[in-house]
Amino acid sequence: MTESVTTGQVSIEAIRRTLEEILNLGQHHIPRYQRRYAWELQNINEFWSDIINAESPHFLGTMVVASLDTNRFEVVDGQQRLTTALIALAAIRDILEFDLRDHGRAEGVAGYIEFKSRRGEPKSRIVNDDDHARNRLLDDALHRKTPAPTVPSEDDSAELHAYVRFRELVLEGDYSVEERTQWLDRVVDKILETNIVYVRVPDRQSAFTVFETLNDRGKSLNSVDLVKNLIFSGIPETVSRDAERIWSDTMHRIDSLTLEGVDEEAVLYYFWNSRGSGVGERLDPVEQHRIRREMTDLVKSSPSGVEICKELLEDFSFSSQVFRVFDSLLKSRGAESALRDFVEEFNLEWRPSKFSEISAPLYGILITRANQPYPTLLSAARAYKDKRMKSVQLIRLLKAVEKFQFRWSIAKKGSTSTVRRLYRRTALAIHSSSSRSVAKHIDEFISSANNMIPTDKQFSDGLQKIDYSKTRGKEGHKIRYIFQRLEQYWGDTNLDFSRPLSIEHIEPQGRRSEVTPQNYWVFRIGNMTLLPESVNAGLPDQFPAKCAELRNWVNSKDSVLRAAINRGSWGNSDYRERSQKICDAAIEIWPEKI
Repeated sequence: MTESVTTGQVSIEAIRRTLEEILNLGQHHIPRYQRRYAWELQNINEFWSDIINAESPHFLGTMVVASLDTNRFEVVDGQQRLTTALIALAAIRDILEFDLRDHGRAEGVAGYIEFKSRRGEPKSRIVNDDDHARNRLLDDALHRKTPAPTVPSEDDSAELHAYVRFRELVLEGDYSVEERTQWLDRVVDKILETNIVYVRVPDRQSAFTVFETLNDRGKSLNSVDLVKNLIFSGIPETVSRDAERIWSDTMHRIDSLTLEGVDEEAVLYYFWNSRGSGVGERLDPVEQHRIRREMTDLVKSSPSGVEICKELLEDFSFSSQVFRVFDSLLKSRGAESALRDFVEEFNLEWRPSKFSEISAPLYGILITRANQPYPTLLSAARAYKDKRMKSVQLIRLLKAVEKFQFRWSIAKKGSTSTVRRLYRRTALAIHSSSSRSVAKHIDEFISSANNMIPTDKQFSDGLQKIDYSKTRGKEGHKIRYIFQRLEQYWGDTNLDFSRPLSIEHIEPQGRRSEVTPQNYWVFRIGNMTLLPESVNAGLPDQFPAKCAELRNWVNSKDSVLRAAINRGSWGNSDYRERSQKICDAAIEIWPEKI
């Protein structure tokens, strides 16, 4: 099948080719903006099964490329399948050469993995423009391997996992050398004879348009793919190298995040809802599927589409860096060091004292695991970077958000739509504000938050319902944070919060059932305290036996527990009294009025 279509000045060629024909065309480049290789074992198994079991040449899908010159092509769509096919051929090549000792056949397969230039230099059939991706593919898969690699760990690359899995698939079954060699001849033929609709266009912008239209195998592109296409369609190829690097670094940064529920689409969602287009903004957050449309309208309405595309890319990248700070703060339990690289990278003028003033409330916001504040936090970080917000204003805003969000999260109030609108409204106001109006927008947030904040009773009731056990560990991070703030409130703590601390149940959990009504108090906050992990590990279970050690760590202001330690007994009535004391202190720490 060959089709050639000319639209205006753009010529689109769509030809049904075999993989062998495509590989022999020359060199295919994977640009930096492409996502890293990500096929998992299930994808590998399905790829192998489809090819091996096909009675006629297997159809591998569509591939979209832009011509760089006569024998070099940029892959806009199809890089995962092309990479996988080459990794399969590499595994077969190495088995032929090192396991079956058939050098001639191995060299025949190797010719589809690399070729010689006119000057006799070896060149790979596929090249990643990103250095890290190129090294992973070459070192972990395409370079000849003897001895065969051992079973890869979770930390090893997807390329190495794919290579090892293909080796396992090739070596399955009990065959003689001759039988396996003949079988591999058929397998190589099946791989090289797979069919691909090869769509070639003269430039990247045309390739993006075709890519979106085809939506490979009917699978809808996600919002990040669409935004990537929009941005790179608006940036001339002659100046796109820096943009490609920024996009690649951004995707790698997002891939490394461990924040719950935060992936590339989530970062895009919070980024856009932190700034928007600035035209006719709604207060309700913009839904994921509408982001590309709003961005397109913004680009079309801007005097310079190139400049706005660059701005969007840089802002999206900055948002990923802010999320990396969030991730580091949570991993380090609020350590100030999580901010240092960020501060140095953007040359922010922070005195050492500012690290704790900013990291402490920010950690308090993040510890709730709530995602509603993200747009406001991103907008505030951007305003601070651009010097439209002073550090004293940033600290004031973070403290206000922490008090409001912590109360809201503990009280577990119902619908969060009003909260989302509040954060969205604040984010948009800060994003479009000058340095003169920032203070007014912070005041407006505080005023609105005060009208919505849970009451003391709602907050207290929520605190007393927090539970934690061997099987219910979700609230552990909040409990540690509450006790950290209590220790600061009481003063004169014996605990070192820079070191690992664990939650100790004063009345031991033992084998008590968490669902039995008379046991509920054992798993609630009034029956907990913090201890160094090293101390907790060797602590006796029964209260009288551990009193001597507890006395070394329990705060002198923790009056109910100190009294119980002095008399050597602890029970339900002590729990109730201490729970109320904790709630009273928490209301002082997180007051009803910000």
